[in-house]
Amino acid sequence: MTEVDREIALALLKQLWKRELISEETYVSASSSRFFDKRHFTSDTETNNKMIEEVSADVDN
Repeated sequence: MTEVDREIALALLKQLWKRELISEETYVSASSSRFFDKRHFTSDTETNNKMIEEVSADVDN
């Protein structure tokens, strides 16, 4: 999962809270959880480089 994915997920989570589909406590708890911790995400550049390497390896085979 990339940082962009993280930002999208946080925005969606915030929309759920604003529409009162989840409580503020749930929103704060979820957005502070390890699932949204930036240390667990790869940069978009790193992800793109891995994808390019995989495609190149497939083409070479």
